[in-house]
Amino acid sequence: MKKVIALAILFVGMTNFAQERKVNPRKERMEQFTPAQRSQLMAKKMTLELDLNEQQQKELTQIINEAETSKDAIRAQSKSNNTFEKEKRTSEIFARKIKILDEQIVFKTKLKKILTEAQFKKWESNMEHRKTQKRRKMIKNKKGSE
Repeated sequence: MKKVIALAILFVGMTNFAQERKVNPRKERMEQFTPAQRSQLMAKKMTLELDLNEQQQKELTQIINEAETSKDAIRAQSKSNNTFEKEKRTSEIFARKIKILDEQIVFKTKLKKILTEAQFKKWESNMEHRKTQKRRKMIKNKKGSE
């Protein structure tokens, strides 16, 4: 009887680990778009949210396109640099994170120049809202998978 129970537990455990992890289909679809397409989509969404004029739309599309292009370059570089040496890997991750944060700072300063003060405040509050939603979703997913 003990062997049957042990086999049942082993079987259940193996099937849990054998399940495919669900990839975020929304993220997968966005990666299929070119940087220009993604920047155009983001600019249109921001136009709806912030009520931008034509000039702001053009400038915003340009800076988003630059940001998306650099993100793609970083993604490609990180995919090609699969080293297993822990020290080297940590330094690469650190350098990549610093580069990403620097680009975010540049993006935010450029955005500040384009948008009015009210639009920028609204954009910041929208970004904060999205961050909290992501955190809640991550916590919910962690609790559901345990």
